[in-house]
Amino acid sequence: MEESHWSIADGIAQELVKQGTDVNEVAKVSGYLSQNRNRADFFKMLDLLERNGKRLARSQQTARYYADIRQACQRLKPIADAGEMAEILGWAVRLMRYYPRASQVAERPTTPPSHPPAATGQTTATTPAAPTAQVSRLEDLQVDMVLEGRVTGIQPFGAFVDIGLGRGKEGLVHISQLSERRVADVASVVSAGQSVRVKVVKIEPQPGGRVRIGLTMKGVPQP
Repeated sequence: MEESHWSIADGIAQELVKQGTDVNEVAKVSGYLSQNRNRADFFKMLDLLERNGKRLARSQQTARYYADIRQACQRLKPIADAGEMAEILGWAVRLMRYYPRASQVAERPTTPPSHPPAATGQTTATTPAAPTAQVSRLEDLQVDMVLEGRVTGIQPFGAFVDIGLGRGKEGLVHISQLSERRVADVASVVSAGQSVRVKVVKIEPQPGGRVRIGLTMKGVPQP
């Protein structure tokens, strides 16, 4: 997928997470586009959902979701190919599942502070690093665990990390969780094969025995 398409997917996901939109409703819209593959019909469907949301939806909340989804999907209008649109929206759904909760999605400073704290002549106590754990079974994994891991691959939206559970059970460090500062390029922070220390922030069981594992490197001292 082109870099600009990743940016669109990330923008849609970030916008909808901030608004608290139900990812399941976004997934339904994404499924319609994937099956129908008709650009004009897709935007007509979004207009219909928003206009008739109060009548079609089961609750006022769902009607609001329809309006949020239609607004966010306007980012897809520059894309001429319906197949590419479907791919972008599908990735937006995946990213929504990995984002922090809406209250934690915020703008990050683009640069670190320009001036270090003034020296006072006093020694500043440092917080000891959290001890690292080791896991080999999914059942042993817990939120807030700090683990040693190895980067198995990077994507424009983040880095996949093997935390000891084996192939296919890697966790994701989303690009927003790589550093305290804003990161524009994942490869500027980590690379495949690199050893990292991560903290578990999310464990989400999925159908078919799969699980989504959200990780962060923010505030975690690195090896």
